Amino acid sequence: MRPCTHSYITFKAIEYLKVFKPDSCLLKILIPNQKDIFKYSGILPDMLGDCRRGHVFKMDHKPELLGLPYIKDKYKVGHDLLAGYFKDKKYTLALIKDSNVLNLPYKSNDKNGGKLPDRVEAIASNLIYGFRNGYYNDVKSIARFLFILSHYIADAHMPLHCDLRDKEIDGRRRLNRDIHLFIENFWESHIPNIDDLAGHNLTSNNIWLEKPYFNLNKLKPLGLNDTENIRREMIYISRISYAVSREYIKNDYRNIDELFDDIGRENFSILTDYLFTDAIQEVASIWNNTAQHFLAPTKTPFQIH
Repeated sequence: MRPCTHSYITFKAIEYLKVFKPDSCLLKILIPNQKDIFKYSGILPDMLGDCRRGHVFKMDHKPELLGLPYIKDKYKVGHDLLAGYFKDKKYTLALIKDSNVLNLPYKSNDKNGGKLPDRVEAIASNLIYGFRNGYYNDVKSIARFLFILSHYIADAHMPLHCDLRDKEIDGRRRLNRDIHLFIENFWESHIPNIDDLAGHNLTSNNIWLEKPYFNLNKLKPLGLNDTENIRREMIYISRISYAVSREYIKNDYRNIDELFDDIGRENFSILTDYLFTDAIQEVASIWNNTAQHFLAPTKTPFQIH
């Protein structure tokens, strides 16, 4: 995703918390530091030199492309397990509930697939550990780490970040390398610029991508996840994104119009609505889970005024 898109999701995740955790101390950390969102959520993570590993978790269901003789059945997760884990709080999963891909065993490429779930877990764990040990003793530092965390969580919701077809293996790619950029640039072109975002009317009744940017549906907010294992959660989200990619990006498109011609612009708009809604919800959920660890009064004397 591009900088304003990441920033937009981060802004919206704060609004999501206002609705579902209006008394959260986390809001006292995030809201006063919203001016740092574009730099730390939109720009900085892409400058750290880990885009090929930290921002992706590319999967496939063809064992030969994973360097394996076969893929074990334990990697066949399926719709029902995912729906049960997320307690039916993922719109994108409902959209692909009949996908045959979900019934296949598939996994990441250990060598070339990336380590996005590990990166999300590491940032959250580092924030908790660093806070408890006095490394991050001011709200600005904490807010900036949470904004960086938002970037990586959102990346898992970009389907091609989780699809090995969008990767050169042994000198061969199965998808045009530009289709990834076409999709992200299309999203970016419909997101308010950073100046508009900073003063945007973000209210509890206006959480979702609103007109005139996408002309999408306004989906009912489904609450926060009870995140027990951040790494597993990010793997499951990546599994959903892989299935979405295989269902909606079926061919080697040369441009965005060819994709629209194949699946329909309206279907792409609905998919975008679902992906972004899930990303906003997931950022808010993992933020909330992380904050429960480092803001618990029994674990730290930290006070927010």
